[in-house]
Formats: sequence, C-alpha cells, structure tokens
Amino acid sequence: MSENLPYILNFSGSILAATLAAGQLVITGKKTSNYLYAFTFITISLWSGTEGLFHFFPSLFTPPVNIIIDIIARTAYSLTCVLLYFLVQSIFNSDFSFRRRDFFLFIPGISTLAVLAISSLYFYIYYQQIRSALLFILYIFSICIYLLIIYQINVIRKLAQNKKNRTVISKIMLSLAVAAILTIIPEITPLGIDDNYSIPFLIVIFYLITMRYPGIFNILREEAEKAHYARSKIINLDIEKIKNDIEYILTDKKLFLESDLTLKELAQRTGITTHQLSEILNVYYKKNFYDFINHYRIEEAKKILTEDDQATALGICFKAGFNSNSAFYRAFKKET
Repeated sequence: MSENLPYILNFSGSILAATLAAGQLVITGKKTSNYLYAFTFITISLWSGTEGLFHFFPSLFTPPVNIIIDIIARTAYSLTCVLLYFLVQSIFNSDFSFRRRDFFLFIPGISTLAVLAISSLYFYIYYQQIRSALLFILYIFSICIYLLIIYQINVIRKLAQNKKNRTVISKIMLSLAVAAILTIIPEITPLGIDDNYSIPFLIVIFYLITMRYPGIFNILREEAEKAHYARSKIINLDIEKIKNDIEYILTDKKLFLESDLTLKELAQRTGITTHQLSEILNVYYKKNFYDFINHYRIEEAKKILTEDDQATALGICFKAGFNSNSAFYRAFKKET
C-alpha cells in the first residue's frame, strides 16, 4: 500500500486539478487570472494523472503511445510552475497582460518538448538517460520559480497592515515552501521520498485555503496594491501637471523626433526622476518608455504618409524619429 500511496495521491490530485480547472472555465465574466488558473491546473492534471495511469494500468501504454504521453506529461510538468508564476502575477495586478520578455519563461517547456521528441525518434536507447537529466534541470528551474513566488508574496506579507490577511498570506507561503522542499528532497537525499507528493500536496492545500478563505484572490490583490502604493515614488507628485507637461513636450515640441531620446532626458525636461517617470508611464499609460515614445512616432509616421504619398518607408522611418528600419517595423506592427 505504501508504495502505491504517491500514485494514489497523483491520481486524486489530477482529478481535483481537472475539476478546479473546469470550474474556472465555466464561470461568467472570466478574467486573465481565471484562464491562468485553469491552464495551470490543466497542466497539473495532465502530468500528475499520467503518473498514476502508468503505474496502475501499464498494459494500456505500449510503445509508441507511452512515449508520446510521457512527452506530453513532461512538457506539462515544465509549464506548471511558469503558469503558477503568471497566475500569481495576475492576482497581484488586475490589469496583468503578457509582455514579450515573459515568454522567455516558456523556453524550458518548449525545449523539453523538442528534446524529448528528438531523442525518442533518433536516440531512443538513450531516452531514459536524457529524460532523467532533463527532469533534474526542470526540478531546479521549478524550485527557482517557487522561491521567486515566495519572495514576492513575502514582500506583500511584510507590508500587510491587517493581521488576518498576514496570517492567510503566511499559509500560502508555507504551502509553497513545503511543495518546493518536497520537490528537491528526492534529488539531494536518499530518504526515499518521492517527488510525486509535491504537486498533489500543493493542490490540496491551495484548495483548502480557497475554501476557507473564498476571497483569497481579492485579499492578495488588495494587499499587493497597498504594498505598491507604500513603495510608490509618485505619491506626493502632481500627476495631472506632469502628464500635461509630457503631452506638451511630446506633442508641441515633438521631442520624440530625436532618435536618441532617453528616459533620463525626458525626466529632466519634466522635472522628475527617471524612477518617477517610469512609474507614471507604467501606472497611467500602461506602457514602458520605448513603447510610449514609439506610439508618438508611429502617429507621426501616419501623418507623414497622408501628407506625402511619395515618401519611402525608409524616409518616413527617419523623419518620425526612428533610428533604424527594423525598429520602425517592430513598433508599427505592435501599434497597428
């Protein structure tokens, strides 16, 4: 019975994860956090369930079906922590959206799929060795993601004023810490503890916390907003005046036409620090500095095109303030 326990937990965790995912997909008024919640638990259900199926029904999985399912399961495993990380970000920020650099975190998952698929086709005799080495790397990657999430939640916990909220946040941190420990122990000790315990444990604890505290997402979001406000560098600034100054500098003086314009220079023109300007652009315009400036440049490019239908793409590019043709095309594609 004891040797079957991890697989029973896996199978049970898979069913629970699939149920939680389905619940998020059928509710009305879904937000990004609901989709991330669902996809996170779908990946958990995929890889966790296959562990149990392989153990209890081995006759159902003969080559090449077993290899295909194993590749899908390992890829799902590699994506779980990444999706969990983005789920936490979407909880912290109701306006969360993916940025281009965020997709770098999906590289381990894509690499897992590619490496296992290639090794199963061309290096089958080494498949298990390659798989073991790859899983070890994924364990380390997962632990790093766990620690990053724990760190972010801990920052919010320290700044939380409400004692009850601090207690709830501490429980979430503890469950993540235990999941991380259960993930790494099998790799560094001979205690015979199976890493199959980690994610089922996390699912059950997460489920119990959400049942005990139905508004946990709102609690985290509220405390995250308070923490952000407490650390804000623009609390005492006249935001409307600064926004008007920025508009005047860019619209009337057309400072964006300078291809070497920097965040520091624009901040100096508006009389604030680079950190303050960066925060204003992120909070009030939902853009970073370069996307913000390129918006004005693209509008200028459109204006040039309507006024001079003989203008070349290269000519428009430099007249609008871009320093290269490739930068112009990237910005144009992003804006239109």
